[in-house]
Amino acid sequence: MDVDLQWLVRLGVTIALGGLTILSGTFWRMMAVVRSVEKQAKDDDRDLHKCVDKVQDEAVKKSDMDSLVGRLSGDVHEIRDEFRRANDATNLRLDALLNAIANRNNNHKGGSND
Repeated sequence: MDVDLQWLVRLGVTIALGGLTILSGTFWRMMAVVRSVEKQAKDDDRDLHKCVDKVQDEAVKKSDMDSLVGRLSGDVHEIRDEFRRANDATNLRLDALLNAIANRNNNHKGGSND
């Protein structure tokens, strides 16, 4: 073979092997980056699930909240009714007291005019 042709073949093989080495290194570096990103995503996903589980554990169920609000509403209505009844009874006693005072004053005024 001619020396120039051998040199050209060796140069081609060297460039091809160099290119393959670069491509192989780039591929494996990319694979390492992908694995790192996958691991970070799994870690973030695990942390997110921990937060969701914590919120689920600490949250009140809607049915429980509705039941509690219903009971509280009923209790408030009962207290309001009891207060109204007590207020009505107090008003009746005050009216009776005012009538007794007014009658007493009328009796004393009428007695003094005689």
